[in-house]
Amino acid sequence: MGTYYGVRKIVENGEKIGFAPEKQPRIGEDNILVGILSNGVWAIAPDLTRESEYQQFYALYLQGMWLKMEIYKIPKDKIKDCPNEGRVSVRELEQILKANSLN
Repeated sequence: MGTYYGVRKIVENGEKIGFAPEKQPRIGEDNILVGILSNGVWAIAPDLTRESEYQQFYALYLQGMWLKMEIYKIPKDKIKDCPNEGRVSVRELEQILKANSLN
């Protein structure tokens, strides 16, 4: 599976679409679709723009590998500001989401 971004920066720079639906949402050509996926211990932020990638991660969610799958869209011109920083703990993700909601 392909490209990953930094969870923190996706939450900060992206627009939350919400819980991932079965059918990949359309976001327009100027955006990147990124998932924040959590397994209950840690979270990652893969690029889900390609439908095949979206369907692979969604299938893993349905199988129970991922407990939560939220999606964000982010403008292509901002994605360079979201380099992959590896996985983050769920506790840290919760703190990031809380801080972002206060802004």
